[in-house]
Amino acid sequence: IPTSFMAMTTMGSTAPATPLGALVQGDAEVVSAMVLLQLAYPGAPVFHSCYVSLMDPQTGGYIGGVHQPVGKMATDLAHAWKVPSLGVGSVSSDTDTIGWRSGVDAASGAAAIALGGSEVCGYLGMLDGSMLQVPENLILDHEICMEVYDYYQAFNFDDHDMALDVIKEVGPKNHFLRQKHTRKHIRDFRLSKVLRMKGPDGGFLPPKEAAFEEFKRLEANHQPEPLSDASIAELDRILAAAEREAKKLEQ
Repeated sequence: IPTSFMAMTTMGSTAPATPLGALVQGDAEVVSAMVLLQLAYPGAPVFHSCYVSLMDPQTGGYIGGVHQPVGKMATDLAHAWKVPSLGVGSVSSDTDTIGWRSGVDAASGAAAIALGGSEVCGYLGMLDGSMLQVPENLILDHEICMEVYDYYQAFNFDDHDMALDVIKEVGPKNHFLRQKHTRKHIRDFRLSKVLRMKGPDGGFLPPKEAAFEEFKRLEANHQPEPLSDASIAELDRILAAAEREAKKLEQ
């Protein structure tokens, strides 16, 4: 089971008040933890996670959204240590309500994760400096992540995808609605359930309301796929070994 300690250095309180100083300290914390794990269990899978934040100079509170390139630098450090990274950005917000601010934070964080090259994403649905979990915000954040995925996923095409024969057949001053090509490929696109969910009056619901309805549907109906027998046996083995270790410590 891959393991990591996330260093959350806060500039001005638990770390130097400069991004590079906080990053150096956080990297040292993570690397020391990885070393300890390797000493205890050589070859144990690990990943790197360092998140630099800021102390609010007016309140002493926590500001997670630091607009500096330290997230990308943290991922580069992880790759220099030849381990995966949970870093770059966070799909969460410092605000405590769903709105423009939370949307901006989630979108910029999701884009930063994709562009920065992290292998592991953070968490969804969190507000108020990651202290508040809001059910409908989890759905909204997921939609944002899927839009970022649509932008940056690998895209392959061949000459047939250019549809030159269809363009020629339709010609000028006509439309493509009746073409078999349209009926086939119009289904290729992911359309957001949140933005297209209709209410009792037949109109589209506001995204926040639609997200809450989708959350309630998932909570009531979603059934996760069961683990394989091999996975269950491995988990049982791990728990049994942990119980034996615990009994030794009690003695």
